[in-house]
Amino acid sequence: FGSTLALTAADRTVNGALGFDKRNVLVGSINLPERTYSDPEKRRRFVLGVMEGMRSIPAATDIGVTSNIPSGFNNNGRPFFPEGVELTPAEARFVNYRLSSNGYFSALKIPLVRGRWFEETDRPETVQVAVVSASLARRYWPQQDALGKRFTLAADGPSFTVIGVSGDVVHNWFTRREDTVYRPISQAPPYGGDFVIRTAGDPTALAGDFRRAVAAMDADQPIAALTTLEAMVEDRAGGFTFIARALGVVAVIAL
Repeated sequence: FGSTLALTAADRTVNGALGFDKRNVLVGSINLPERTYSDPEKRRRFVLGVMEGMRSIPAATDIGVTSNIPSGFNNNGRPFFPEGVELTPAEARFVNYRLSSNGYFSALKIPLVRGRWFEETDRPETVQVAVVSASLARRYWPQQDALGKRFTLAADGPSFTVIGVSGDVVHNWFTRREDTVYRPISQAPPYGGDFVIRTAGDPTALAGDFRRAVAAMDADQPIAALTTLEAMVEDRAGGFTFIARALGVVAVIAL
């Protein structure tokens, strides 16, 4: 019975509703060194340059970047403080936190529920904006329109304004925490992250193109990982699959 439950959980992880389309997506992971990319504008130019290089490839239909890919091994969280609610740091719930480009949502086919995605006009000197997931909007602003609502990610931190509500995404199968805040890379450029390229065919066929796009921006910058999103999701389900098989062996021995 236990092995059946574990196998079912693994199958749901690989084939269930994750809130994004894992098929035909190449993922290239980059970690920019702080010693040479301490300037936020330099990081922004690198990220935008790599994406621009991939846009010239006909087989690449959508290109974006995020600080943490779903089913990846990193998950960044922040305490959430909605405006108008008195919470101590100990009382605040943690939410998923992602720095993302506009193209990231279309590359993973994450739907826009309300409002708008990020734009290049969202710059450091303009209003600090965010997109939140539908589950977060329901939790903190039930029966209300989340657009225009404000929040902080620290008790005394800067305020962010909600401009859009996205569909829910399962970032990690072991937590399934879907409450998410997305911030634009144009306002907070990350130290690299995960580039996502949706392709018209086999995503691995564009691996060489991605390497060239990175080298064109910085010939000395290594690529930390280059794989498909489908493979990443399946790899993350490997723990469940191993446990299920082990339980199955124990059950047979017990019988």
